[in-house]
Amino acid sequence: MIVCLLLAIVFLYVVKSTAVCIILFIAMVLPLPFMPLLLNAFTRETDIELNPDHFNFGIVNKDGKLEKRIELAELESYSVQFPNNKFTSVRFWLRGGEANEFSFFREKKEGDINTTELIENFRALIHDYNNRPGITEKIILRPSFYASNSGLYCIVGLSAFFLAGIILASFYSEKSMPVTFVFSLILIVQLILKRKKDLQYYKITNTQS
Repeated sequence: MIVCLLLAIVFLYVVKSTAVCIILFIAMVLPLPFMPLLLNAFTRETDIELNPDHFNFGIVNKDGKLEKRIELAELESYSVQFPNNKFTSVRFWLRGGEANEFSFFREKKEGDINTTELIENFRALIHDYNNRPGITEKIILRPSFYASNSGLYCIVGLSAFFLAGIILASFYSEKSMPVTFVFSLILIVQLILKRKKDLQYYKITNTQS
């Protein structure tokens, strides 16, 4: 979204193309009303069974139940992600290169387990597995995207793009700062705060692992 906002600024003040700005704005806003429909379309009831040696996921769909089993002996690493205030995701990487990701609503519904408790159960079982005698290949906790170096480079790149947009606008317009700059700045600040929060979670959890 930040990139779209900054591109809109470039086309508005440098290229002088209002039509392209309108198209970019529509591209940002149009998907929003359809998000609940998309969310419902891809949401599945899942039965989860946690065992000391494996995790079982029973994903219910229109054709029945799809069973997915993750053996801890085959698990190389995992990561806990916080995409937004509604979801928590956990991703598992197997030693063969396969990756499996599961996202859970943070808001507990009737009959659902508390998501924070579920994630903690994943962590606790992996921690117990890593501390078994004879285990040489331990399961590694990976940082989330924004807590990683890639997330840092993304924020730095967007910030540089934002500053470049300000400079371009100052050269091509005598008007005050466009409102799009304000929205871009707010989004960048949110990303910085998110990285700080994800880093804090990673450091605390990694210490416990």
